[in-house]
Amino acid sequence: LALRLRGGLDAGQLAEFESILECLQRPDATPQQRQHAQRFALSLQNPVDLSTLPPGGDPVSRRQAAVAKRLAQLQHVLDHSTSHTAQVVACNSLTALATSHWDNSTLPHIEIRNYALSFLFAQSATPTVPVYVSRAMTRLLSRITKLGWLENEVHRGVMKQMERFFDASARHYATGLLLLHDLVEEMDLPATNRRGVILRRQFLLQTLNQAFARAIDTLMRISSMADPE
Repeated sequence: LALRLRGGLDAGQLAEFESILECLQRPDATPQQRQHAQRFALSLQNPVDLSTLPPGGDPVSRRQAAVAKRLAQLQHVLDHSTSHTAQVVACNSLTALATSHWDNSTLPHIEIRNYALSFLFAQSATPTVPVYVSRAMTRLLSRITKLGWLENEVHRGVMKQMERFFDASARHYATGLLLLHDLVEEMDLPATNRRGVILRRQFLLQTLNQAFARAIDTLMRISSMADPE
């Protein structure tokens, strides 16, 4: 259950990340510390500063390298941090970064998607993080699925991946319903361009009926348990 990208953080850098971000929640943090933490959290939604990269390369490749380095940092936080504040900030930052710098060919979106699914499945069995961390991971999964829907069949097959939630425990089943709800909400956001219109139409024709069927099946199960006769 780890994302394997090069160029993450060492132990000292991770501790610094956690220390800064914890000021967002610490009641004894000064206004200056909290403002610094807020600015730092917002900066994580963007690629690293180009000045931190080795010299050389064309502008496009350097921009891609800056995005990749930030992704690696955020994924390192998710893999190794014990700070729930740092984890939720990393999830939200990954969502924002993938949204604003989407690239189907260079962004490791399938790896991120698989990580999110595995994380949420594991949390359904043995919760180790607060609900708000899992909620942020759910939103990341829905956004990655939406962004990659038209280009990659893997994302269009998300319903098959969700089936394992419905075939496991009651907690997993509940998580699966939340994943479906969030995905439908994400897909239902107003389309701002032709691509968005095509995406919504494909989702409506290919997947929404499956989500609806799952919801009906769930209601029938609940009804049968409430009225066994």
